[in-house]
Amino acid sequence: MDNDVSLFGKRFLKNSLLGGSIDYSQKSRYAYGYDTIFATGPEKKDTRLRYQDLGAEISMRSLTIDSSDFSYEAALSYDFFHS
Repeated sequence: MDNDVSLFGKRFLKNSLLGGSIDYSQKSRYAYGYDTIFATGPEKKDTRLRYQDLGAEISMRSLTIDSSDFSYEAALSYDFFHS
């Protein structure tokens, strides 16, 4: 099972561009590879692995096209992963 959600946007200011995004991802997998000959295997619910990932980013950059003007770009991001 895979669930992904992403929200993003951009805002044009006078001489710069402000952008941001929020992302969420949830994945579920089953782990196999246990010994089935000499031991009884675990139940299916015990082999389930869940992953969650939450991230956010905000950025700002200049929109100057003249190479002699001051230009900049800055970004800040955060990522939280839980298993």
